[in-house]
Amino acid sequence: LLNKEIGEKLKSKNTWTVDKEDLSQLAAEIAQLKENLPKVLNKNVLTAASKINVIEEELQLSKKLAESKQLEASQWKARCEVATADCQKEK
Repeated sequence: LLNKEIGEKLKSKNTWTVDKEDLSQLAAEIAQLKENLPKVLNKNVLTAASKINVIEEELQLSKKLAESKQLEASQWKARCEVATADCQKEK
């Protein structure tokens, strides 16, 4: 009867009873996570940082290439305008 009353009180408070073995297993798993998680996260952060560096370098190269192509296009446009003007004069 006493156990039943305790059980009802526990249910009404949204609490659970946990075996000592389960609790110790959970504590061990938490300890392992605390030990290993920083290692995994640090590795992921380092990998992401190196990828960011590579992408930033590629972006800089792409910007330089775009600038040079823009300059080249301007030069071709100027040549075309000069050639068009020369053709108009010859007519």
